[in-house]
Amino acid sequence: MKQFECYSLSEKNIYLKIKTEHTEKGTLYRLASAIFVLGLDIFSGEIKTINENNQNYSEDTFILRFNESSQSLNEFSYQLGILMESLLNREIEPEKILSTNAKKKVPTLKEIIESGFDYIIDENKAKNQILFYFETLDRSGLLVSMAKFFYDNNINIIEAKIETEYNNIAKDTFILEYENKESIKHLKSQLEKYIHHQIP
Repeated sequence: MKQFECYSLSEKNIYLKIKTEHTEKGTLYRLASAIFVLGLDIFSGEIKTINENNQNYSEDTFILRFNESSQSLNEFSYQLGILMESLLNREIEPEKILSTNAKKKVPTLKEIIESGFDYIIDENKAKNQILFYFETLDRSGLLVSMAKFFYDNNINIIEAKIETEYNNIAKDTFILEYENKESIKHLKSQLEKYIHHQIP
């Protein structure tokens, strides 16, 4: 991890900024899992790929909110800081993070889609990238579920914008690519399969 910053914005919100090497796979999945286990949700955020001295980095900024807690904001900020330093390690599997709190369950794909799920998948052939946009009911663990798909399929997140409207609708946009640029059609078909065909 190149940079870590975390501080309170209000009694209910925390600002989090993390900068990592772009080659670190599963960073979003590990991060979303740790935040979920702490009883926090990502209300909004932005993921960017930046280049400094010919080196690519992922720069992620998030606004976090409490979904349930009797603890103080200072206690949560302290715990979050410790967890981010230790958990943003490519050798630690996200499932291990999630298993530390068996009481909290990540929503399944079926649960997400049954609540209403609109999406757009668009291919940018010139850049060998896919735009994946979706709208659905926001709920705790939503980003964990989506990040797991990207992680399991070795999909690279180039950019992302995470938004939650006040009517509790999540509107998230991801710019994605495969390491093997020849596999861009496979990426698109995998996304469509994830949306349509994995519901029992």
